[in-house]
Amino acid sequence: MWPVCCVVVVLASCAATLAAVRGEGRGSPRAAQAAGAAALVVLLAAAGSVSGPYTDYPGVWAAPQGDASLSLTEPQGSEQGGQYTLRIGTCTEQGGWAFDYPRTSESVLIWLSRDEATACLPGGSSILAYIAGGTQMAPIVQLPGLRLIKQSGVQRA
Repeated sequence: MWPVCCVVVVLASCAATLAAVRGEGRGSPRAAQAAGAAALVVLLAAAGSVSGPYTDYPGVWAAPQGDASLSLTEPQGSEQGGQYTLRIGTCTEQGGWAFDYPRTSESVLIWLSRDEATACLPGGSSILAYIAGGTQMAPIVQLPGLRLIKQSGVQRA
């Protein structure tokens, strides 16, 4: 949907430019104003209809009961990930996180790569996490056997 809307906005902008040039010659800017307004409406509708994977991963994700949390730091510089701390009960594991690249699926995935021998979740040296629903304001990240909700207003790790 997004690429189609972009094409429509570009075409509407071109139409507005042509209408402005023709209207200028006739002394009537109304056609240009109408085309420009149509381009703006289409752009706003396209931006409002974008529904895709939530990708603002850095921050704190927590279980509704508060017995588990995942803290992801902001990427440093041009890196595609950062550091993570996963706490489940009294168990704490740390490591690095990175986006799945090249992407192996339609949804945006991240990999948690463990630094230490401590593992709070079953699995190998890496754990796959992905967005499994929720809303734009409170998305849910899915880990093996664990669903965590993004916490708003929480200081970033």
